[in-house]
Parts: sequence; structure tokens; C-alpha cells
Amino acid sequence: MIRKILTYNNQEDKKILSQKSENVKDIGEIKELIQDLKDTLHATANAKGLSAIQLGINKRVCICL
Repeated sequence: MIRKILTYNNQEDKKILSQKSENVKDIGEIKELIQDLKDTLHATANAKGLSAIQLGINKRVCICL
């Protein structure tokens, strides 16, 4: 699913983006998140990478092209 990407331009988004993300303990808990990251990244022009916190998910997960 393509999700909204949070930005520092928005004060509410900035609060979320400033948080320290949590470690992932089980890969099974983030399979859907990884798919959402891929879908969102591919739908975004000129993007090379995306992290979970940019989608408002407080987990240490990122993907890069």
C-alpha cells in the first residue's frame, strides 16, 4: 500500500520524525511494512531510499534502491 511520506515542513510530522526508532526483534512483524515501504518508494519520483519513520512507523527499517 502506498502511504503518505512525512516531512519536516509539517510540525506534527516533525514530532514523529524526531523520535528515536525502535529495534526490530522479529522479521515477521515487519513483512507488511517492508512491502508498504517498497510500494511507496516506487511511487515517489526521484526517491532513492525510504525509512519506516518517514511513514510514521517507529521501527528501525529502511530500504534503498
